[in-house]
Amino acid sequence: MLKPFLITALFFSVSAAVAQTKTATDYASHITTDQLRAYLTVLTSDEMAGRETSTPGEKKAAEYIASQFKLSKLKKFSKAKKYLQYYEVFRDSMVTETLSIGGNTYLPGAKFIMSTGTSFNQNITAKELVFVGYGISDSLYDDYAGKDVDGKIVVYTSGEPMNADSTWLITGTKKASDWAARGEPKKLAAAKARGAKAVFSFSAEPNIPEAFRSIYLRNTLRYNPAAPVLNQASLAHSTLDSLFGKENFKQILDLVKKKKQLNQLAIKNVAADVELTYKEATEKRKARNVIGYIKGSERPDEYVYMTAHMDHLGTNGKDIFRGADDDGSGTSAVMAMAAAFADATKDGFRPKRSIIFMTVSGEEKGLWGSDYATSHPVVELEKVSANINTDMIGRIDPKRKNGDSLNYVYAVGSDKISTEIKPLMERINKQSVNLELDYKFDDPNDRERIYFRSDHYNFAKHGVPIVFFYNGSHPDYHKATDTIEKINFELMAKRAKLAFHLAWELANRENNLVRDLPVPTATR
Repeated sequence: MLKPFLITALFFSVSAAVAQTKTATDYASHITTDQLRAYLTVLTSDEMAGRETSTPGEKKAAEYIASQFKLSKLKKFSKAKKYLQYYEVFRDSMVTETLSIGGNTYLPGAKFIMSTGTSFNQNITAKELVFVGYGISDSLYDDYAGKDVDGKIVVYTSGEPMNADSTWLITGTKKASDWAARGEPKKLAAAKARGAKAVFSFSAEPNIPEAFRSIYLRNTLRYNPAAPVLNQASLAHSTLDSLFGKENFKQILDLVKKKKQLNQLAIKNVAADVELTYKEATEKRKARNVIGYIKGSERPDEYVYMTAHMDHLGTNGKDIFRGADDDGSGTSAVMAMAAAFADATKDGFRPKRSIIFMTVSGEEKGLWGSDYATSHPVVELEKVSANINTDMIGRIDPKRKNGDSLNYVYAVGSDKISTEIKPLMERINKQSVNLELDYKFDDPNDRERIYFRSDHYNFAKHGVPIVFFYNGSHPDYHKATDTIEKINFELMAKRAKLAFHLAWELANRENNLVRDLPVPTATR
């Protein structure tokens, strides 16, 4: 039997929890569909022009979000005056690309192409081309064995070989090695280490893909100022026919399509005068994050981060990629949550911990803005209890067949870094909006690798516990048809309220979340 003082203590504890939940619910109700629609209408307007990083549209979006943070009377960090945190990016524009081999001049765009951002100003001359298969040099498979490429140009294909049982040769599993797909830098480094002057590459596709001819690869934005490893030109099959001979190249191509080994092929070097010229102009530009905070009452030096990315894909000269769901929805939610917390603070319900609200740019380019923000943090990341990231919360996933498609959210990452966040989220969800929490993307075999593909990951890699709320993909993903009339504002509001409730709990609980699970290590 409980003693009287224990009964009294338990009563007050439960009463406090009930009061806390009721207060959170009161202020969560300030997040309305009309409010979210108003924010998103501005973000997806013609004036914002698709909000591409470092463009006037992104600048206008950042200034609009900053104006809303000002209305909510968020505090500013000294390193982000007017709520804006700047970082530098580089825009490379094509000036010249020329290629001649054995006195024959090849037409850029049709016969070969070089990409801005992955090449550098250089005039290269050589007298020999050497075929090196897949361009792999590994203890289990080596395309360079017995080949001298010093001072020459190497020619290789994309990808890597497979075994007869459809496993990859190097890994021996269904998972490709780091030489494949995103392994191009590794292949370039191997060529450079052996003294190659440049690389000619090709794929199983017969022509230069249209995407590689686009204006985007001839006017490339990049975040890393480091120079590329080695100049590379992608060649069309007709160009390779003229170099190696049709029969020889057909033999190569047949094996490439079957993902067979290429290091046993006896392909003679091509002796010819080669001249490859590349020239580009580089412009330094500014990109922006928007960041503000509400100062905590009891633990102002501990934090909860609320994030979304405000950037999208800009325009293609004809269509505006408005990014209503991706990620105008999450950005609108961050503004709405900031306003709701500001209302609570004004009424005397200031959170115990500080809450930081941040919208970043550069996500579509490679998580640039959040990388900069976590590499140049305005607060100590060790003192951040959690990051709640909202990226695409306004639509439904047509491929999701189980459960209620109008009452769910994918909750990603709550099973990592901290054992406390998932049960906390589940309790808070049940007490508040009661969405179906779908953990599909926590599957370690998730082929989409969603955990590594939004801004929360840059917090996670620094050891910060995260939850990423996401609605899944849809047919309008990264298309000009991702527009505001397709947003389900009722569902978007419920998802935003769940993020708000979770942030309220994290900001007011006794301790920061424990960090008792390994930090996942992988790449986007």
